[in-house]
Amino acid sequence: MNHLRRLIPFTAFLFALTGCVHRIPSEYEYPQGWITDLEENRAIVRSLSGVVKDVSGAPLQFVLVERMTSDFKLRIEATLTDQNGNFRFRHVPAGTYHLRFRFRGFHDYDIPVILSPKAKKHNLTVNMSVSA
Repeated sequence: MNHLRRLIPFTAFLFALTGCVHRIPSEYEYPQGWITDLEENRAIVRSLSGVVKDVSGAPLQFVLVERMTSDFKLRIEATLTDQNGNFRFRHVPAGTYHLRFRFRGFHDYDIPVILSPKAKKHNLTVNMSVSA
């Protein structure tokens, strides 16, 4: 019984750390861009993952990628791209999702995404344009 008393606070501590994994540091909470490039065509992919690049094809690190509600008003989940411009949302079932991409000095980019195991493309490639 004494072991349980020690285990419960430790378990609570681990859950608290796990909950922080998806929080975005304030320095990456970019303000809304001047223009939002809205992709009206839906992307159909097998994985809610991909790579973000600038118009020259160079990968962009620290792009804020947000999974949004269908009206793009509320954030459900967020992540940042890595040094190679890659992002991934894990444990997401098949369905329709709405992604927003934000990066300082670039236009925001919103795109609806259909996640299907039968899709031909594995993941997304997003090209962001520089704001003036």
